[in-house]
Amino acid sequence: MGPGTIPTELGNMRSWKYVVFENNGLEGTIPSELGQIQSTEALWLKNQNLSGSLPTELTGLKSLSLMSVGNNSLDGNLSSSYGELKSLTTLDIVNNDMNILFEYRRKHFFRHDTTRNHKYI
Repeated sequence: MGPGTIPTELGNMRSWKYVVFENNGLEGTIPSELGQIQSTEALWLKNQNLSGSLPTELTGLKSLSLMSVGNNSLDGNLSSSYGELKSLTTLDIVNNDMNILFEYRRKHFFRHDTTRNHKYI
């Protein structure tokens, strides 16, 4: 059986405190429906084969304190609305190719490497 995708139906979950998928070989895009999950504190989608952009709808996760999407093939612009999430203290985007549309000075907010071209716009 080959790798799968993240089911959009996960957005129907009433409450899921920690959404954790790591090293599963998941492919495709991150469904915008994940932004509808209530009471999520951590969204961990690290070390997959995910592509596309990080959906702005994920900023609907008002309790989110940690988001890790490192080591994927994400690209596009990281919306300034991520900088407005008051509870988000860690955003791991290492090893992706994203443009960051805002300046944010919260300690540990961004983790990214210098070997890929993250551009601050």
